[in-house]
Amino acid sequence: MVESLNIRRYILCMMQETSRFSRRRFMTTITSAAAMAAVSLSPTPVLADRGAEQFVTKVAGQAIAAARSGSASAFRNLVRRNSAISSVASFALGKYRRKMPARHRKEYNRLVTNLIVDLFIQNSRSFAGQSYVVRSSSSRSNKDVVVKGHLLFAGGRAATMEWRVVRKGSRYRVFDVRVKGVWLALQMRQEFVSVLSKKSGGDFDGLMRYLKS
Repeated sequence: MVESLNIRRYILCMMQETSRFSRRRFMTTITSAAAMAAVSLSPTPVLADRGAEQFVTKVAGQAIAAARSGSASAFRNLVRRNSAISSVASFALGKYRRKMPARHRKEYNRLVTNLIVDLFIQNSRSFAGQSYVVRSSSSRSNKDVVVKGHLLFAGGRAATMEWRVVRKGSRYRVFDVRVKGVWLALQMRQEFVSVLSKKSGGDFDGLMRYLKS
């Protein structure tokens, strides 16, 4: 049974155990938190979005194929083609999003992309199922949809997997993914803001060093 635990409190406890912030430690933290924590976005359902459901079905199928092949390039192409990277990267800065120097923006987006790809690769077994079945979708707004479903594995095992997608014109993009109770973008924001506020004092050079470590 998955133990419910406040993610932020869990991360702060982890931080108290070591004074050194590192990208590798974040990779370990998010994997551990996935096994221990549950976060809810508390969405307000409005209407199902069939377009978003079809998009998620397609992307989930590609993610499964990439996970089964273990291909880093396949994961990278998947993220670049189907994710709202600029929006996710901005969201992950939290209260610091308007303070990032322009000189860092391009490199920061690249490093966030690398981090997401590495997380997918590190957790590829969690995605290496046989198929993904959409169960429902709910519109949080006319441009923001949560799609819920199950990742099906051999032997009948199923894992809950949710996607938050945003609509940009007539196209959809993945904004966040929830696996094992953890929303990736939310976890990134909690960690990045902690790095900026607790270790680097709002210094973005410190955050960039963290992402490169």
